[in-house]
Amino acid sequence: MSHFVSISGLPHKLEVNSEPGALLEICELNGISFPRCRQGRCGSCQVRLVSGSVSEEKAMTALSLSERKRGAILPCVVIARSDIHIEMWKYD
Repeated sequence: MSHFVSISGLPHKLEVNSEPGALLEICELNGISFPRCRQGRCGSCQVRLVSGSVSEEKAMTALSLSERKRGAILPCVVIARSDIHIEMWKYD
Protein backbone atom coordinates (compact mmCIF):
# COMPACT_ATOMS: atom_id res chain seq x y z
CA MET A 1 0.00 0.00 0.00
CA SER A 2 1.24 3.49 -0.70
CA HIS A 3 0.62 6.84 0.95
CA PHE A 4 1.52 10.43 0.23
CA VAL A 5 4.13 12.44 2.08
CA SER A 6 4.33 16.20 2.05
CA ILE A 7 7.64 17.72 3.07
CA SER A 8 7.94 21.28 4.28
CA GLY A 9 9.65 23.28 1.56
CA LEU A 10 8.61 21.05 -1.34
CA PRO A 11 5.66 22.26 -3.43
CA HIS A 12 4.12 18.86 -4.11
CA LYS A 13 3.20 15.61 -2.37
CA LEU A 14 5.24 12.50 -3.00
CA GLU A 15 4.02 8.93 -3.12
CA VAL A 16 5.78 6.55 -0.75
CA ASN A 17 5.20 2.84 -0.35
CA SER A 18 4.90 1.03 2.95
CA GLU A 19 8.30 -0.62 2.94
CA PRO A 20 11.26 -0.15 5.30
CA GLY A 21 13.51 2.71 4.20
CA ALA A 22 11.04 4.01 1.62
CA LEU A 23 10.60 7.38 3.35
CA LEU A 24 14.36 8.01 3.43
CA GLU A 25 14.63 6.92 -0.20
CA ILE A 26 11.86 9.26 -1.39
CA CYS A 27 13.54 12.16 0.44
CA GLU A 28 16.85 11.38 -1.24
CA LEU A 29 15.27 11.05 -4.69
CA ASN A 30 13.94 14.60 -4.19
CA GLY A 31 17.30 16.14 -3.34
CA ILE A 32 17.22 15.82 0.46
CA SER A 33 20.30 13.89 1.45
CA PHE A 34 21.38 12.69 4.85
CA PRO A 35 24.57 11.13 6.13
CA ARG A 36 23.11 7.89 7.37
CA CYS A 37 23.59 4.54 8.98
CA ARG A 38 20.18 3.22 7.78
CA GLN A 39 19.81 1.42 11.10
CA GLY A 40 18.20 4.06 13.36
CA ARG A 41 21.40 4.40 15.40
CA CYS A 42 23.03 7.67 14.33
CA GLY A 43 20.03 10.03 14.21
CA SER A 44 21.40 12.03 11.27
CA CYS A 45 18.16 11.71 9.29
CA GLN A 46 15.98 12.97 12.15
CA VAL A 47 12.89 14.90 11.04
CA ARG A 48 9.69 16.02 12.73
CA LEU A 49 6.43 14.21 12.02
CA VAL A 50 3.83 16.99 11.83
CA SER A 51 0.84 14.82 10.96
CA GLY A 52 -0.04 11.27 10.05
CA SER A 53 1.20 8.00 11.48
CA VAL A 54 4.26 5.83 11.07
CA SER A 55 5.45 2.59 12.62
CA GLU A 56 8.98 1.53 13.43
CA GLU A 57 10.48 -1.21 11.31
CA LYS A 58 13.54 -1.14 13.62
CA ALA A 59 13.97 0.59 16.97
CA MET A 60 14.86 4.28 16.72
CA THR A 61 17.68 3.95 19.26
CA ALA A 62 19.22 7.30 18.32
CA LEU A 63 16.21 9.23 19.67
CA SER A 64 15.71 10.22 23.27
CA LEU A 65 12.29 10.02 24.88
CA SER A 66 12.15 13.83 24.84
CA GLU A 67 12.81 13.93 21.08
CA ARG A 68 10.13 11.30 20.46
CA LYS A 69 7.60 13.27 22.50
CA ARG A 70 8.30 16.30 20.28
CA GLY A 71 7.53 14.28 17.14
CA ALA A 72 11.01 13.21 16.01
CA ILE A 73 11.20 10.22 13.69
CA LEU A 74 13.97 8.59 11.66
CA PRO A 75 12.98 8.13 7.99
CA CYS A 76 15.50 5.31 7.63
CA VAL A 77 13.52 2.97 9.92
CA VAL A 78 9.88 4.09 9.85
CA ILE A 79 7.06 2.97 7.60
CA ALA A 80 4.28 5.37 6.61
CA ARG A 81 0.92 4.03 7.82
CA SER A 82 -1.10 6.98 6.50
CA ASP A 83 -0.52 10.14 4.50
CA ILE A 84 2.08 12.12 6.45
CA HIS A 85 3.60 15.58 6.65
CA ILE A 86 7.20 16.02 7.83
CA GLU A 87 9.50 18.94 8.51
CA MET A 88 13.16 18.74 7.71
CA TRP A 89 14.26 20.01 11.08
CA LYS A 90 16.75 18.63 13.56
CA TYR A 91 16.08 19.07 17.25
CA ASP A 92 18.66 20.73 19.47
